[in-house]
Amino acid sequence: MTARMALRIRTLRKFQQQAKAETRLGGSHRDAVPDEGHMKDFEGKQIVIDFEQLASGHATDMTHAETFILHLIQRGKANAIKVPVLEAATNLQGVEVRETIRHLIMEHGVLIASCTHGFFIAETAEEITEATRSLRHRGIMILMRAAKLQKISIEEIFNQTVFEFTTEVKK
Repeated sequence: MTARMALRIRTLRKFQQQAKAETRLGGSHRDAVPDEGHMKDFEGKQIVIDFEQLASGHATDMTHAETFILHLIQRGKANAIKVPVLEAATNLQGVEVRETIRHLIMEHGVLIASCTHGFFIAETAEEITEATRSLRHRGIMILMRAAKLQKISIEEIFNQTVFEFTTEVKK
Protein backbone atom coordinates (compact mmCIF):
# COMPACT_ATOMS: atom_id res chain seq x y z
CA MET A 1 0.00 0.00 0.00
CA THR A 2 1.37 3.39 -0.94
CA ALA A 3 1.80 6.21 1.55
CA ARG A 4 -0.81 8.20 -0.39
CA MET A 5 -3.37 5.38 -0.06
CA ALA A 6 -2.59 4.94 3.65
CA LEU A 7 -3.16 8.67 4.20
CA ARG A 8 -6.40 8.50 2.21
CA ILE A 9 -7.62 5.55 4.30
CA ARG A 10 -6.76 7.33 7.57
CA THR A 11 -8.59 10.45 6.36
CA LEU A 12 -11.65 8.46 5.37
CA ARG A 13 -11.66 6.53 8.66
CA LYS A 14 -11.61 9.90 10.44
CA PHE A 15 -14.55 10.94 8.25
CA GLN A 16 -16.34 7.73 9.18
CA GLN A 17 -15.85 8.39 12.91
CA GLN A 18 -16.94 12.03 12.55
CA ALA A 19 -20.01 10.99 10.57
CA LYS A 20 -21.10 8.60 13.31
CA ALA A 21 -20.47 11.17 16.07
CA GLU A 22 -22.13 14.05 14.24
CA THR A 23 -25.11 11.97 13.23
CA ARG A 24 -25.77 11.30 16.91
CA LEU A 25 -25.44 15.04 17.59
CA GLY A 26 -27.53 16.08 14.59
CA GLY A 27 -24.64 17.95 12.96
CA SER A 28 -23.09 17.97 9.52
CA HIS A 29 -19.75 16.62 8.36
CA ARG A 30 -19.63 18.03 4.84
CA ASP A 31 -16.28 19.73 5.48
CA ALA A 32 -14.70 16.45 6.68
CA VAL A 33 -15.14 14.82 3.28
CA PRO A 34 -12.34 15.13 0.75
CA ASP A 35 -13.30 16.54 -2.63
CA GLU A 36 -13.49 13.72 -5.16
CA GLY A 37 -13.51 15.74 -8.35
CA HIS A 38 -16.00 15.15 -11.11
CA MET A 39 -17.50 11.65 -11.08
CA LYS A 40 -20.05 10.95 -13.80
CA ASP A 41 -22.62 8.23 -14.36
CA PHE A 42 -23.24 6.13 -17.51
CA GLU A 43 -25.01 9.02 -19.22
CA GLY A 44 -22.27 11.51 -18.42
CA LYS A 45 -24.31 13.25 -15.70
CA GLN A 46 -22.50 14.53 -12.63
CA ILE A 47 -22.75 12.19 -9.62
CA VAL A 48 -23.59 14.37 -6.64
CA ILE A 49 -23.39 13.03 -3.11
CA ASP A 50 -25.07 15.12 -0.45
CA PHE A 51 -23.02 14.38 2.66
CA GLU A 52 -25.36 16.36 4.88
CA GLN A 53 -28.11 13.92 3.95
CA LEU A 54 -25.74 11.02 4.57
CA ALA A 55 -24.90 12.38 8.02
CA SER A 56 -28.53 12.89 8.98
CA GLY A 57 -29.66 9.63 7.40
CA HIS A 58 -32.42 11.39 5.43
CA ALA A 59 -33.42 11.14 1.77
CA THR A 60 -30.48 9.17 0.44
CA ASP A 61 -30.24 5.82 -1.23
CA MET A 62 -26.47 5.47 -0.86
CA THR A 63 -25.26 3.60 2.20
CA HIS A 64 -22.34 4.66 4.34
CA ALA A 65 -20.33 1.68 3.03
CA GLU A 66 -21.06 2.72 -0.56
CA THR A 67 -19.97 6.27 0.13
CA PHE A 68 -16.83 5.11 1.91
CA ILE A 69 -15.84 2.72 -0.90
CA LEU A 70 -16.64 5.36 -3.51
CA HIS A 71 -14.14 7.68 -1.80
CA LEU A 72 -11.46 4.99 -1.74
CA ILE A 73 -11.70 4.00 -5.40
CA GLN A 74 -9.48 6.26 -7.48
CA ARG A 75 -10.02 7.59 -10.98
CA GLY A 76 -8.00 5.93 -13.74
CA LYS A 77 -6.61 2.43 -14.24
CA ALA A 78 -3.16 3.50 -13.01
CA ASN A 79 -4.77 4.11 -9.58
CA ALA A 80 -6.61 0.78 -9.26
CA ILE A 81 -7.13 -0.47 -5.71
CA LYS A 82 -7.26 -4.15 -4.75
CA VAL A 83 -10.02 -5.74 -2.68
CA PRO A 84 -7.74 -6.55 0.30
CA VAL A 85 -6.96 -2.83 0.66
CA LEU A 86 -10.69 -2.01 0.52
CA GLU A 87 -11.33 -4.77 3.08
CA ALA A 88 -8.74 -3.32 5.45
CA ALA A 89 -10.08 0.21 5.05
CA THR A 90 -13.76 -0.65 5.46
CA ASN A 91 -13.70 -3.67 7.79
CA LEU A 92 -15.89 -5.48 5.25
CA GLN A 93 -15.32 -8.95 3.84
CA GLY A 94 -14.29 -9.30 0.19
CA VAL A 95 -17.75 -10.50 -0.82
CA GLU A 96 -19.34 -7.47 0.84
CA VAL A 97 -16.87 -5.12 -0.87
CA ARG A 98 -17.63 -6.64 -4.27
CA GLU A 99 -21.39 -6.53 -3.66
CA THR A 100 -21.14 -2.87 -2.64
CA ILE A 101 -19.18 -2.10 -5.80
CA ARG A 102 -21.73 -4.02 -7.89
CA HIS A 103 -24.50 -1.94 -6.32
CA LEU A 104 -22.64 1.31 -7.02
CA ILE A 105 -22.34 0.26 -10.68
CA MET A 106 -25.82 -1.15 -11.23
CA GLU A 107 -27.94 1.16 -9.06
CA HIS A 108 -25.97 4.41 -8.98
CA GLY A 109 -24.39 4.27 -12.44
CA VAL A 110 -20.82 4.78 -11.23
CA LEU A 111 -18.33 3.74 -13.92
CA ILE A 112 -16.27 1.39 -11.76
CA ALA A 113 -14.11 -0.94 -13.80
CA SER A 114 -11.65 -3.61 -12.79
CA CYS A 115 -8.37 -5.04 -13.97
CA THR A 116 -5.72 -7.32 -12.51
CA HIS A 117 -4.59 -4.40 -10.32
CA GLY A 118 -8.02 -3.85 -8.72
CA PHE A 119 -10.98 -1.52 -9.06
CA PHE A 120 -10.91 2.00 -10.47
CA ILE A 121 -13.29 4.62 -11.84
CA ALA A 122 -12.99 4.50 -15.62
CA GLU A 123 -12.10 7.90 -17.05
CA THR A 124 -11.28 7.28 -20.68
CA ALA A 125 -12.98 5.53 -23.58
CA GLU A 126 -10.02 3.13 -23.69
CA GLU A 127 -10.48 2.17 -20.04
CA ILE A 128 -14.19 1.55 -20.60
CA THR A 129 -13.54 -0.46 -23.77
CA GLU A 130 -10.86 -2.58 -22.10
CA ALA A 131 -13.02 -3.25 -19.02
CA THR A 132 -16.03 -4.09 -21.19
CA ARG A 133 -13.96 -6.48 -23.32
CA SER A 134 -12.72 -8.22 -20.17
CA LEU A 135 -16.25 -8.57 -18.77
CA ARG A 136 -17.58 -9.99 -22.05
CA HIS A 137 -14.73 -12.49 -22.21
CA ARG A 138 -15.30 -13.56 -18.62
CA GLY A 139 -19.04 -13.93 -19.25
CA ILE A 140 -18.51 -16.02 -22.37
CA MET A 141 -16.01 -18.27 -20.58
CA ILE A 142 -18.52 -18.84 -17.77
CA LEU A 143 -21.23 -19.69 -20.30
CA MET A 144 -18.84 -22.11 -22.02
CA ARG A 145 -18.20 -23.88 -18.71
CA ALA A 146 -21.95 -24.07 -18.05
CA ALA A 147 -22.52 -25.51 -21.53
CA LYS A 148 -19.86 -28.17 -20.93
CA LEU A 149 -21.44 -29.11 -17.60
CA GLN A 150 -24.84 -29.56 -19.24
CA LYS A 151 -23.32 -31.10 -22.40
CA ILE A 152 -25.11 -28.64 -24.67
CA SER A 153 -23.96 -26.01 -27.15
CA ILE A 154 -22.97 -22.48 -26.22
CA GLU A 155 -25.98 -21.23 -28.21
CA GLU A 156 -28.37 -23.37 -26.16
CA ILE A 157 -26.90 -22.23 -22.85
CA PHE A 158 -27.00 -18.62 -24.05
CA ASN A 159 -30.70 -18.95 -24.97
CA GLN A 160 -31.42 -20.51 -21.57
CA THR A 161 -29.60 -17.63 -19.91
CA VAL A 162 -31.53 -15.02 -21.88
CA PHE A 163 -34.82 -16.72 -20.97
CA GLU A 164 -33.89 -16.93 -17.27
CA PHE A 165 -32.73 -13.32 -17.24
CA THR A 166 -35.91 -11.97 -18.89
CA THR A 167 -38.02 -14.04 -16.49
CA GLU A 168 -36.06 -12.66 -13.54
CA VAL A 169 -36.40 -9.06 -14.76
CA LYS A 170 -40.18 -9.41 -15.11
CA LYS A 171 -40.55 -10.39 -11.42
